Amino acid sequence: MWIEALGRGLFIYFYLLYLTKEVGFPLSTAGAVLSIVTALGLAVTPLAGSLVDRLGSKEMLVASQFICAVGYAGLLFVPHSVLLLLLNAGLISIGENIFWVGYPNLVSQIADPEHRDRWFAFMGMSRTAGVGLGGLIASAVIAIVGTHGYKVLLGANVCTFAIAGVIILLRVSRIARSRSTREHGGWMAVIRDRRIMLLATAHGFGVLVILIVFQGLPLYVVDELKLPGWVPGLLLAVNTGILAAGQSIGLKLVAGWRRTRVYVLCAAIWLIGAFLFAIGEYIPAAIVIPYLFLAMVIASGGEVFHLPQNGGAPTALAPEALRGRYLALFSLVWTVAGIASPTMVSLLLSVNGVLLWAGMGAAALATAAVALYSERVIAPDVQRMPAR
Repeated sequence: MWIEALGRGLFIYFYLLYLTKEVGFPLSTAGAVLSIVTALGLAVTPLAGSLVDRLGSKEMLVASQFICAVGYAGLLFVPHSVLLLLLNAGLISIGENIFWVGYPNLVSQIADPEHRDRWFAFMGMSRTAGVGLGGLIASAVIAIVGTHGYKVLLGANVCTFAIAGVIILLRVSRIARSRSTREHGGWMAVIRDRRIMLLATAHGFGVLVILIVFQGLPLYVVDELKLPGWVPGLLLAVNTGILAAGQSIGLKLVAGWRRTRVYVLCAAIWLIGAFLFAIGEYIPAAIVIPYLFLAMVIASGGEVFHLPQNGGAPTALAPEALRGRYLALFSLVWTVAGIASPTMVSLLLSVNGVLLWAGMGAAALATAAVALYSERVIAPDVQRMPAR
């Protein structure tokens, strides 16, 4: 998974630039295609959850790697054709949506139940480090080779997906399914489970907070605060470093907590971060950059506690035979938030910067409110974090 994440880091930040600078698509066309295939995830993710439960997480994870490899390889040779771009970008989107269901499901099956959250945190840290290193290598390649380096990065990305797929295929044992999914009612059983639906809603509001920061902070820093263009990159690098190093520490701090209370902690941290960002316009120019770094460190703290719940929360509540669908539900909220957040960020920033951070605070409050409300239907012991 570290190799796969390294490949993502090599190319993901230059996806749009490759399509516009190297292939020659207009920015509006490339952006529209990527938005369409992102929305495709709304249909693919539930199907991926069903297939993981029926066919197995290892099999679907291997398939995701090779589907992505084929899709990215197609981009190497794609002519100026919107139809072929849709086809290849669509394959990539399908592979990625399968990945985000198969990957946590396989981790949950391999790890001992009492150690699952620690493994989710460790894998998240490793993947974040891989993406971050890939981004640094990619920046160096572009600095040396120029825009023609985009194809070099894309080719390396294809290779990492293929290598990861082969390693999983040959080195990971097949996990036998112990029960039929039909005994548990499929997706209707998931939808009728108020516990997981409420927890997924709380999780989704937290995802919206994360995406508001990730997408809105660069625009706020450059357009509202009039700071140099290199500042957002360093702020996001700080975020990456904290996530790569801090999730294991975060798990130790909340050992034995209810997962709902962990979401409340995330919300409290994010509210502080939103306030600090909102008053950035009133900070003296001489110290505004170090001030923003401090605000970013605090805001990243909420993400440190939130991200391990991607796999930990649905795994804790899921019947074994429906675990793929429960994980798919949490993957689905990322897709929904990813579709909603760009519009939300642009609308709020079009009014003023303070309103953007008010939106972040509102999403954080919704995270806490839904999490606390869900305690009415989730027994404390069922959702409790493992002890140290």
